Formats: sequence, C-alpha cells, structure tokens
Amino acid sequence: MREVLRHKAIMELEQVLHMNGGDGDNSYANNSSQQKEVILKAKPLLQETMTEFYCNNFPDCIRFTDMGCSTGPNALLPTWEILDALHKTCHSLNRKPPVLHVFLNDLPGNDFNKIFKSLPGFYERLKIGENQNEFLSCFIAAVAGSFYGRLFPPRFLHFVFSSYSLHWLSKGVVEESKLDAFNMPIYAPSLEEIRHVIQREESYYINLLETFELSWDAGSNNGENSLEGKYTRGKQVAMKSRPALEPILVSHFGNDILDDLFQRLSIRVADCMEKGLGVDTNVIISLTKK
Repeated sequence: MREVLRHKAIMELEQVLHMNGGDGDNSYANNSSQQKEVILKAKPLLQETMTEFYCNNFPDCIRFTDMGCSTGPNALLPTWEILDALHKTCHSLNRKPPVLHVFLNDLPGNDFNKIFKSLPGFYERLKIGENQNEFLSCFIAAVAGSFYGRLFPPRFLHFVFSSYSLHWLSKGVVEESKLDAFNMPIYAPSLEEIRHVIQREESYYINLLETFELSWDAGSNNGENSLEGKYTRGKQVAMKSRPALEPILVSHFGNDILDDLFQRLSIRVADCMEKGLGVDTNVIISLTKK
C-alpha cells in the first residue's frame, strides 16, 4: 500500500514539474536566457565529445537524447550544436555525415507543441550551402516521461545530454500544514558528492567534472554593470525563475499569492545582487560508459 501511495505521489508531482508553456510574459520561452548561457558555456565540450565519439566509431546513425529539453528557443539548441560538430568533422574527413536520431525528453506537462511548431524552420536551416548532397539528416521525436525511470531500451542511446535538469529531486508529499508541507524538490550537491556518486555507481569514467559561476543576470539585456536600477534587474531575475516555479507553487498554494510573491522575490534578489551575492555555481560533467 505504501508503494502504491508513493507511486501516486510521484505521478502527481510530475504533473506540476514543468516549465510554463506558451509565449506569454511568464513563459519559459521568454525567460530562459540564463539557461541558454549555460548551454553555450558547455558547447565546446559537447562538440568535442561528439566529434571524438564519431571518429572512434564512424556510425551511420547516432541516437542522441536531450534529457529535460523543456520548450522555447533553447529546446533545439544542443541538437543544432551536435549537428554543427558532425558537419564540420565529416567535411574535414570527406565523409558523408551520419543520420542523427534525436529524442527530446521532458515530463508529460512540457509544452512539446511549441517545439513541434518550430521544427519546419529548424529543418530548413539544415540545408547547408547550395549542394543538396550536404543536407544534414536529422529525425526528431519527443519522449515524455521522467528520466528517473527507464525511457529507452538498454544500450539504445549513443549520446546523452542534460542541462539544468539534474538538480530536480522528487521528494514526494508530506502530510503537514500547507507551509510546512511545501518542499521545493531541488538539491544542489557539491563537486565531491557528485564525484562520489559516479565512482560508487561504477558504470562511467569521468572525462570532465568542473564548475563555473554565472551571474543571475547572465543572458539578460542588462548585465552586471548595467546602469539600470537594481530593482529592475531584480525583477528580471525573478521573472526568469517564475516559469519553472509557478506550476509547483500554484499546485500547492493556488494562484492568488503569485504576483505578490514574485514582487517580494524581486526585492530580495535586488538586495542580494547589490551585495555581490547574485551568482549561481554550475557543474559541467562529461561521462563515458564503461
């Protein structure tokens, strides 16, 4: 019975753990510039690893997944970077590029429709140069579900990418008052904790494990040195967090508190940034299966 209740709690949690969809002011699509900066920061490693994999195997088809792709302009960015690396590598080796089979993964509540609507334009961009023989073959599909469980057959994938997704940690539901019962399912481990978990699991070699810092302002029009008022900057940062937090907050507290809550958050954030505390530490990990 306990296992049934736990499974039900996880299923309910997965329904609210998603970014705000659509194109509105509070949508993830319009408030994900910082996440884009993180993906761009990892781009050299992503492309280098894909190039190394291809040159060691020369497969005709590469199966790639982005775990936690979300929606909006960032959803296809890692796929584009992979294709760019493959095109440059194959061009230098005078080889025909392999087919890339892409699986975009996120929870069922994700706005996959917005991604699908952008695919025609994405495929058009793949026609590089005037020579149609250089057309990059890419097939994109969506896989809805939690990557805490199995999503693919064993030994099916060649390459796995994930950005700003592994910090979510499902904790289930506790029977207490609303405030005391609210737990944000996020855990930020230290570098040594990550290293210990990987080494204890014994399935992967660690190629790279390092951190870098990114300002809360990263990717916004108004950077750290902007002359904009601090509360304007604070509001921009708070708006970036709203698409991710809103579904969870609404499911627990309802809609009524949201505007006031994020207004208060804007003030807190502005004060933190003024004191030089507005920095996130990000982790880049590259693993190879043993």
